[in-house]
Amino acid sequence: MPTRQVDVSVVVPTLDEEQSLPRLLASLRTQTVFPRELIIVDGGSSDTTCELVRAHAAEHRDYDVRLIEVADSRPGKSRNIGTRAATTEIVACSDAGVILDPSWLEALTRSIRAGEHRVAVGTFVPEGTTLFERLAGLLLIRPPERVKVLYAGGVSIAFEKSALEAVGGYPEDVYPCEDAVFLRDLVSAGIEVGRAGDAKSLWRPRPHVAALWRQYRSYAWGDAQIGLGARRHFLRAGFWLLCLAAIFGIFGTIVRVVGALALGAYLLRPTIAAWRETRDLRTFVLGPLILATKDVAQMFGYVEGRLHRIRGGSRDFTKR
Repeated sequence: MPTRQVDVSVVVPTLDEEQSLPRLLASLRTQTVFPRELIIVDGGSSDTTCELVRAHAAEHRDYDVRLIEVADSRPGKSRNIGTRAATTEIVACSDAGVILDPSWLEALTRSIRAGEHRVAVGTFVPEGTTLFERLAGLLLIRPPERVKVLYAGGVSIAFEKSALEAVGGYPEDVYPCEDAVFLRDLVSAGIEVGRAGDAKSLWRPRPHVAALWRQYRSYAWGDAQIGLGARRHFLRAGFWLLCLAAIFGIFGTIVRVVGALALGAYLLRPTIAAWRETRDLRTFVLGPLILATKDVAQMFGYVEGRLHRIRGGSRDFTKR
């Protein structure tokens, strides 16, 4: 355990995380500074997640580990509950599916503890073990400096409790994208969000096409519910529709060639860049497949989300 403890509470929402939670807990034990307390808010797990937390608390008595069990709680509600239960003014939030770099907590909270910011977001770095996961990270995850602040706080954010209360907390009826709404509310309230570029969380991309489809479909569905990214989604759909219309339409050979070249360049340029990292020829099959899956899933999810929003249904993807 580090010798220096800081007045920070770490809050983690969980739901059926028995496979991933042990890695997060292990990475918390390697931090360069230690939190005053760890609060796990479980949203109704049916696996051994809660037992793992209790075992961790029994094994490590050098800091306070609390488990709060709430039936049918999504991440936004769980973070609100954990934050309001915290005994410290500064709270850092992470997710069970990540591994924290040893300097994560110290770097993430540095500017808040120094009084420079009331909120700070970290960065997430893809960590794939298979070729598919490595390619998903290379092709789909932007460099930290290119990630907009609204999308930067999903797995790595710290804030003063007063900042959370100033905007009413995380929206509890939104999932996914509740983190983007929270950050948007903070910015709208005039609260500056600091960037802690050296506060890194290692995040494992989805392992196969079906999981990737579900992930990006739900993200786009969430964007539609909260009114984010409309221009980006329409431009993506427009590009694909124009290319496919050119290739399969009745506009002649030249138009077909132009459409095919445009779509090919769109898919192959990033794939070639990824191949330079992997040096695996399977990249030229998996790369375009990953890119196309992500794009089509987002187009489908965004249209589905817009229609759902018009009908006025739940803003929780799992209850749509």
